[in-house]
Amino acid sequence: SAHGGALDSGAERSNIVSGLTAVLATYDGNVVDLTTHSGADSDLVVAALELPVTVNLAQLELDLDAAAARFGVEASLRQSP
Repeated sequence: SAHGGALDSGAERSNIVSGLTAVLATYDGNVVDLTTHSGADSDLVVAALELPVTVNLAQLELDLDAAAARFGVEASLRQSP
């Protein structure tokens, strides 16, 4: 998810998504669904992921958070039931 100031443009959002999917690719992960919710002063991007069962989720979250920080946003993982 992306938090903070609203994303300035579609291009900026695209760069963030590209940066985060590059991290996912290193874990053999795929984005299977992506939705964006825009608010007055923030945007939330929710992605459904497919990941191998052997993925270290804690390490993946650290790597996604580090990549997101380069864009000034936050990333977090939540496992669906």
